[in-house]
Amino acid sequence: MSPRPQRAPEVLPRVERGHRRPWRYALLVYAVALTVATHWPALTLGAASPVSDKLVHALAFGALTILLWRTGWFQRRMTVTLVALAWATLDETTQGLPFIRRHVSWPDGIANGLGVVVAAAWLWAAAPVGGAANRARLRVESFAFDQLWTRPETWIRLALAGFVAAGVGVIVPV
Repeated sequence: MSPRPQRAPEVLPRVERGHRRPWRYALLVYAVALTVATHWPALTLGAASPVSDKLVHALAFGALTILLWRTGWFQRRMTVTLVALAWATLDETTQGLPFIRRHVSWPDGIANGLGVVVAAAWLWAAAPVGGAANRARLRVESFAFDQLWTRPETWIRLALAGFVAAGVGVIVPV
């Protein structure tokens, strides 16, 4: 009987559930805001908006995909991609409900899906490759990243930066 190979010692302690909690809250807030924004009756960006409606759709659903991945609810990138694509499809389809006074747009749906696919490609590109040493290094980086985003002050600073950027965008015409 050959001896069982021993596992390499863990470089880091296992990330506790609490380290994913801020990402889950962020996803919840973002999902509600995204759903309200995409289902608001007769909402338009306006002709003076310098940003394409399709770019906004792609960025919004790309961000949703990244947040969904960071929650840790799904271990496989393919599952995250399929869930985000289903979400994007459901979101666009439900805009056709009569009481919402919006319409289903194929170009919007394609932009939603494209945002998900681009974010998923980024997730796959950032996936660990190589041997045990590289995987351990990436676990350390992921742990440090999760530790940073577990702190409430990080989220407060991000929100403050977003508000300042939005304020500058309102004051300074593009």
